[in-house]
Amino acid sequence: MRAVVVTVVVALLFSSGCAARRNTAGSDGGADATVVTVLPTSEPVQPTYVPPNGPCAVQVNLPEPATTTTTPPAARPTGSHTPDVAPHNAENNGWKVRKGLSPEARQAGATAAEKIKQPLAALCGAGDFALDPTRKALADQGFADATVQYVRTPVGMRELAPGVFFALEIGAACVLGDLTPGSLRLSVDGHTGENSCVEPFSH
Repeated sequence: MRAVVVTVVVALLFSSGCAARRNTAGSDGGADATVVTVLPTSEPVQPTYVPPNGPCAVQVNLPEPATTTTTPPAARPTGSHTPDVAPHNAENNGWKVRKGLSPEARQAGATAAEKIKQPLAALCGAGDFALDPTRKALADQGFADATVQYVRTPVGMRELAPGVFFALEIGAACVLGDLTPGSLRLSVDGHTGENSCVEPFSH
C-alpha cells in the first residue's frame, strides 16, 4: 500500500512540473536507479511593464463640497416585510462611508491631484508599472510619504495583473488613484470612518 502511495505522489510531482527525473547507475553496478529531484517553486511575479499602446487615458474625479444642510432620513417602508439585517450592521460598516470635504479640503486635494497627474501619466504612457518609479514620481512632487503598492488582482485570476495603487493624505483630503495599462485614475475623497485614506485589506 505504501509503494502505491509513493508512486501516486511522484506522478503528481512530475505532472505539475515540481519534480524532474534523473537516471543514475546503481551503486552495485546493477540496473539504473531513478532519482526524483523536487524543483523549488516560486511565487507569481507582478508584471511591471506592458508595451505602450497609444496615449494613456486620464480620469480625475472630484466630489462636491460637503454642505451643512441636513438631509432628512428616508421614510421607513410601509409594508409588513422587515429587512433581514444583522444587529449593529450600520455600526459595523460605518468605516465604509467616507467623510465629506470642505471646499478648502476639496481644493487642496484637487491641487495635489493636478501636480501628480502629468508625471504619473508619463509612466502610464511608457508602460512602466513598477513601484519604485511611481514612488519617485510622487516624491518629486513633494509626496514622499505616499502609500504605493501593487493593485490587488481580482479573485479568480490566475495571473497577477499589472498596475500600481497609490494614496496621498492631504490634511482632511485623500488623493487615491491607480495606474493600469492605458489608464490613470485619480480621485479626491475624504477619510474613511477609521480616519485613514487606505482601506485595510482585511475589510
